[in-house]
Amino acid sequence: MRHARSTALFSLLALLVACPLAQARAPRPYVQSVSPLSASVGEAMTIKGFYFTPGYAENVVVFVARDGRVAYVRSEHSTKRTMTIHVPPKVNRLLKVVNGVKVPTRFRIKVISTRMSRLASGALSTPTIGPDVGGDCDNDGTPNPSDADDDNDLLPDTIEKTARTNPCVADSDSDSLGDGWEYISALDLNHNALPFPGKRPYPNALYADHEEDFDGDGLPAWAEYLMWWRGGHRYPIDYSDGDQTTVSTSPGENWWMDLQWPFDELSDDERDFDGDGLSNVTELTGLEFTPWKGYSSAIVRPDFLDADSDGDGVLDGDDDQDHDDFSNIAEFAAGTWAMNPCDPLHGSRTCPRWVDPDHEPEMPEHLCMTMTHRIYPDRPILGVEGSGTSDSGYCDQIYWKKNG
Repeated sequence: MRHARSTALFSLLALLVACPLAQARAPRPYVQSVSPLSASVGEAMTIKGFYFTPGYAENVVVFVARDGRVAYVRSEHSTKRTMTIHVPPKVNRLLKVVNGVKVPTRFRIKVISTRMSRLASGALSTPTIGPDVGGDCDNDGTPNPSDADDDNDLLPDTIEKTARTNPCVADSDSDSLGDGWEYISALDLNHNALPFPGKRPYPNALYADHEEDFDGDGLPAWAEYLMWWRGGHRYPIDYSDGDQTTVSTSPGENWWMDLQWPFDELSDDERDFDGDGLSNVTELTGLEFTPWKGYSSAIVRPDFLDADSDGDGVLDGDDDQDHDDFSNIAEFAAGTWAMNPCDPLHGSRTCPRWVDPDHEPEMPEHLCMTMTHRIYPDRPILGVEGSGTSDSGYCDQIYWKKNG
């Protein structure tokens, strides 16, 4: 019994000794300078030095008053040598009071990263902080103390505190997606369950995730955010990366946009933001609109944000991007390669005359098996006389003619 107790005590002692030793292997952070050296509560400040932890909210900056009282704030954007913060309101209570008025006060600071730095003492690292003079983070004319949403990102300051986002920066993680939009998208993805899902794999204002497609509709977060922003960035949001069908939309006469026919409701990818007759995902990633590289720089994929991508006065859906005399909508409906002037007809007026057959670009895989073609095999192809009469379908005829 005595032996077992001695062994347990020895093991505990070994752990206590090992932890400080492991921590000691990491370099101690060092504060080199602070800019500006004179600032007010609420203003931005840049700290330079060494051995900071990169990322958002990965470091803690400690403001230390002469009497030893402290105030803490988490860093915002950090690299190993630079971090930014906003002087927190908690510093207000540490300011000197002269004749009943708070006055600018000098502070020493230190940084807590993987280890804690020593108190900075150099002339370039001891800032003087003054009282909050109001400030206006979003420059909307309403001082921060009177503004419920200082950075105008759709998130009230009270929510930003619990979400750990920066109330003075509309895009805390610098991924070009506003904090409020990411927060609302996360709620949408979680069926508006509360509390807010503040960790991955939800859209998160604390992590750069603009390339993700959280709701699986084929549109990355940045694309849905751009459509929401350019559409007036209104609330409630009309494009969310947490809901495939943010707004219920009927295809109407544009039957080719309903890729899940006969669902009769367009999801965000099937909707037509720019109103040119082509769905968002078709213009953004559709194989039919993959440019035939190596032929002509004049053949450019239609822009899902611009109804007239080439500026010729014709909407992209009715336009003929490859100039083979078949409109983009007609080729999409047929399942042909809309950016190839030799498809569907090798004899079109813009099909190259001198292309080595061995070097002719191959059609994108499965292009002739588009959803639209499979569900509408007998529909007349727009602008193609006599189409829709074959059992095999127009697309299949073109494919087999080209491939034997």
